[in-house]
Amino acid sequence: MDLTIIVVPVFSNIRTDEAHVEALTSRLFTARLKRIVDMVEAMKEAISCKDIPIIGRLAEEDSINLHAITMTGKLHVVLWEPETVRVIKEVIKMRAEGVPAWYSMDTGPSVFINTVKDQTEEVVQRLTELRLPKVIVSGVGDGPSVSNSHLF
Repeated sequence: MDLTIIVVPVFSNIRTDEAHVEALTSRLFTARLKRIVDMVEAMKEAISCKDIPIIGRLAEEDSINLHAITMTGKLHVVLWEPETVRVIKEVIKMRAEGVPAWYSMDTGPSVFINTVKDQTEEVVQRLTELRLPKVIVSGVGDGPSVSNSHLF
């Protein structure tokens, strides 16, 4: 697939497992569970069709949903940092200007920007202008494989 993933690591004091526990206390958690089945099916279809705009849109929506449940949990945990918001806003701005770019996040403040390979330099340049501490270019890995070597 013609996809590049650009990672903007952002430090956090909150551990992933703490965010997972917090998510369970949100009233939105059940709604997320109901919606996730349809989203996974839509993502499978988008991947099989190699439809990067739909993959990107679904990843963004899922990221927002995930963070909404941590923010609406018992402790109202906000995992985003100022850098997180700056990157998200820049990605939205890029897309409005015609650059195919979409953000995604797991349970933390780091941002992953999904784009097509021929736009990698443009996206990296725009992120560099934000004076972020680190920008890492990555991609989609190969398929699964079996290894007899220890990973750690």
